Amino acid sequence: MAFPFSAVPTPFRVDAQDKSYWANCAWDALAIPAAMHCDAEIETSCAENKQPISLAVRDDQIIHHGERVHFLLPFQRWYTDLAYT
Repeated sequence: MAFPFSAVPTPFRVDAQDKSYWANCAWDALAIPAAMHCDAEIETSCAENKQPISLAVRDDQIIHHGERVHFLLPFQRWYTDLAYT
């Protein structure tokens, strides 16, 4: 792990600048285009029903169709047990 990038495949693929990257979570998937200062396509799936989710980042804005990111823990507890979070 080199936040926000993952060295191994995860459920969060980010396509940016003609390459594919893996993120550790939804938050990191959004952080990759921010860190790279570029547009991106994010592919993942809903944790509840496994339906595919596609997001795009264009000009620092998230293009979506009503999807939401849900975090199981409040931010202040994210690093208490990083593997669980």
